[in-house]
Amino acid sequence: MRNMNGLTEVAAWCQQYGLVLQADSEGYICIASTAELADLVLLVDRSVEPHERQLGKLLGYPVCCCNFVAALGEANIDWLAPEIANWLFVGRFRRIDPTGYLKGKSLICHLPCSPQCRASLNLAEKALDFIKANSEDPIFEPWLAWIT
Repeated sequence: MRNMNGLTEVAAWCQQYGLVLQADSEGYICIASTAELADLVLLVDRSVEPHERQLGKLLGYPVCCCNFVAALGEANIDWLAPEIANWLFVGRFRRIDPTGYLKGKSLICHLPCSPQCRASLNLAEKALDFIKANSEDPIFEPWLAWIT
């Protein structure tokens, strides 16, 4: 695999943590626990039919959030992210604030259905625990601000 914007480093990181990196013919990648799951995610994501719920489920997103996005349509996700970032996230729920979503700096990789989505908070806190446990690894630098 040649080095395309750090892809070699990401592939090495995946191998180190027992993960699989798959790429499709268009250059999109998926990191998953198995090659089969990664291939399925890439296949579903390429579908021209509405697939928000199916893709969200494959990616482990909360059902409530998948339904929320599906009602608006995948084409509106990038428009929706800044709108949701204007919601008031209080206390621990600040961890699901998607302000850094489009830059890949959020703790969750999906848009929450509400500013008090407990399922999203659970995922964010698991991600934060993982980041804390691995904070010495330079790959986690974009998320270190969440620790302080």
